[in-house]
Amino acid sequence: MRLEEMASKRKTVQKTVTKAKKMQTKTSSKSSKTVARDRRKAVRAPLKVQVDCRDVDVFVSSKIMNISKGGLYVKTRKPPPRDMPLQIEFRLPAGQEPVHATGSVVWVSPAASRGNALLPVGVGIHFDHIDRKDLKRIEEYIEESRHSDNF
Repeated sequence: MRLEEMASKRKTVQKTVTKAKKMQTKTSSKSSKTVARDRRKAVRAPLKVQVDCRDVDVFVSSKIMNISKGGLYVKTRKPPPRDMPLQIEFRLPAGQEPVHATGSVVWVSPAASRGNALLPVGVGIHFDHIDRKDLKRIEEYIEESRHSDNF
């Protein structure tokens, strides 16, 4: 009898531990989603212009999908790896001078997102260094976009 009771208690404990782990996983994934959202504090504006990103071994010429004062999202079928430093060059609409910056790949979108029309396959790039005049031009573009019908 005693062995049967112990076996029963063990099963009960295992079920409780399993439920607790599942709840912890759900809570962790919810909190990590919240943290991910919180990191996106900068206002973004849609921007569909050509961008060239290069490193010693990598050259990506593609389209920017959106931009903020902190970085941009670039649509590309062959994304460079996360943390890769890049030289970035693009022109804002109606801009005569190209914007030059250095940045790092901070996020690579998963291939599964291809079905998501809001997020094509690509990379998020954080500006590591950008000239003040170029940053000011980006901020002005974002502000203008906010007041247009396209925002």
